Amino acid sequence: MDEKPASTSNDLLGVPGDGKDVVVDEKSGLPPKKGLTANILELLMLVLIAFALAWLIKSFVVQPFFIPSASMEPTLIPRDHVLVNKFIYRFQEPNYGDIMVFAYPPDPTKDYIKRMIGKPGDKIRLEDGVLYRNGDKVEEGYRQRPLEMSDYPGDGGEALVPDGHYFMMGDNRANSADSRVWGYLPEANIVGKAFVVYFPFDRLRTVP
Repeated sequence: MDEKPASTSNDLLGVPGDGKDVVVDEKSGLPPKKGLTANILELLMLVLIAFALAWLIKSFVVQPFFIPSASMEPTLIPRDHVLVNKFIYRFQEPNYGDIMVFAYPPDPTKDYIKRMIGKPGDKIRLEDGVLYRNGDKVEEGYRQRPLEMSDYPGDGGEALVPDGHYFMMGDNRANSADSRVWGYLPEANIVGKAFVVYFPFDRLRTVP
């Protein structure tokens, strides 16, 4: 009697082609459905993972901030929402003109945003309503209006930026509490660099 060859069908007894056993429902022939508890636990795990990723991004990568005042006009106006790069200064030093978010030195629980004007060792001088850095006039095209004497309280003074600190100023000089008022910014207080306005949508643009 000729012996019949073994069947190679993959649908017999729920055995797949790789030979591994699969649990199936006897009536439907399909894998059993997950119970309610298993589905809830799976959903909770996905939510926890999402929150963990959001926390990591906010803590170390990018964080949104809201502009509450007019101290950075016309570059940033009240109710602008900006994104801040929190890791860039791990790889490079701050550059002149960077708009930086930082913990306010007199009260680190508050976040401020200003433009970086002076680095460690720089001499900052205000003379006849004009800003000088190390003896050179600083061109401030981002200000978009003529200089005024009222923009520079303390005119005629000179400041030497100490090691590990920065000199910060708001673009709206007549309405900005900055390094002229509270002193130098410690490097440890820097949160990151603002790089884009993302809301309102009609203000969508990179930060100069």
